[in-house]
Amino acid sequence: MKIIHIFLFSEAFSGRIEKCNQVISFLEENGINSENRVFRRISTFKSQLFPLVKDRASTCGPEFDTRTVVEELEELDEAAEQMTFGNAENKMVVCSDSWNEYIQRKLPFDVCPKAYTKANRKLQKFITQLSRGLQKAHSSES
Repeated sequence: MKIIHIFLFSEAFSGRIEKCNQVISFLEENGINSENRVFRRISTFKSQLFPLVKDRASTCGPEFDTRTVVEELEELDEAAEQMTFGNAENKMVVCSDSWNEYIQRKLPFDVCPKAYTKANRKLQKFITQLSRGLQKAHSSES
């Protein structure tokens, strides 16, 4: 049963990453690439945030409920909407809210205050860079 829990946890985690990667891919398609400082910072924060939460969740978070993870997987499996400048901001909010909820659940402040604070700080920096990238891509297209 523990193997099933780990598999479901991994699937939900990768789905959450994919939601954020959709925004990053959209920015790449619209002129924000590795030569751009904003893109490099997005990549840095992403590479720090995702492993931090995954690693700390295994030691800090309470035992997760399989039903919750399955429901979460169903929610993450909804059809991907085509990214446009009109809905990119909403996709960023979904990415941010999804990670906020996940951090609160897997790294509860009362159990792991330092990990919770660090993960939230990295998430905010990541979202700030995504927002800057979106603004830069939008202004370069106009």
